[in-house]
Amino acid sequence: MVTFSPGNQPAKAGYPEIKPATALASDAPEEKDATIASLQQRLAALERDNRINLQALQISNQELQSINDKLQGSNEALEVSNEEVESLNEELRSINAELEAKIQALSHTNDDLKNLFDNAAIAVLFLKEDMRIKGFTEAARPLLGARDSGIGRSFDELATNLADSSLTTQAQAVLADLRRVTDRFARATVCGTDCG
Repeated sequence: MVTFSPGNQPAKAGYPEIKPATALASDAPEEKDATIASLQQRLAALERDNRINLQALQISNQELQSINDKLQGSNEALEVSNEEVESLNEELRSINAELEAKIQALSHTNDDLKNLFDNAAIAVLFLKEDMRIKGFTEAARPLLGARDSGIGRSFDELATNLADSSLTTQAQAVLADLRRVTDRFARATVCGTDCG
């Protein structure tokens, strides 16, 4: 049997007041029945509140489970994306290494060509398709009057020491047809990409 001291807290709103057990013993049967009915109502209200709270907790748990599932799905997608990015990075590193090797090979080839032209004392003038000067060898400087400031300028503006005035026409023909042209009089050779 549960007993309550006379100094009990007042009943919460919506719940009947619980009488002490000593009061129940002295009450008349009608009062006992009323107290029991009141207790049953309170118990039913507590059960109802517990069901509501349990349903709310279950709904919250389902929502949290749904959020957790979504987060796990997002995490898996991020892991897949991370693996793809890692794979792309690996490919880029491989391509970068290949490009570095090609750049070094081109640099060595350019150095070799420069050494060849400089040591062979061959006068070569490199032109763009629009007849602008792209570059020249050291041997071309005195022959063509070429200067570093001439790079990017039109070939027609180049002051030349050659007596042959057809050099511009010959250079245009080479750029148009990529064929070799040799002028014996000027003793200068103008050629396209097929010079050998």
